[in-house]
Amino acid sequence: DYKEAARLRDSLRSFEEEEPVLRLRRMLKEAVEDERFE
Repeated sequence: DYKEAARLRDSLRSFEEEEPVLRLRRMLKEAVEDERFE
């Protein structure tokens, strides 16, 4: 089904766009916690 494949591809693309943001947020959170412990 062409529409289904296109929908899956769009959802994958949006996930790939969101993933770096989540990773950045996690890195920032860990950095803040490191600062707090020092």
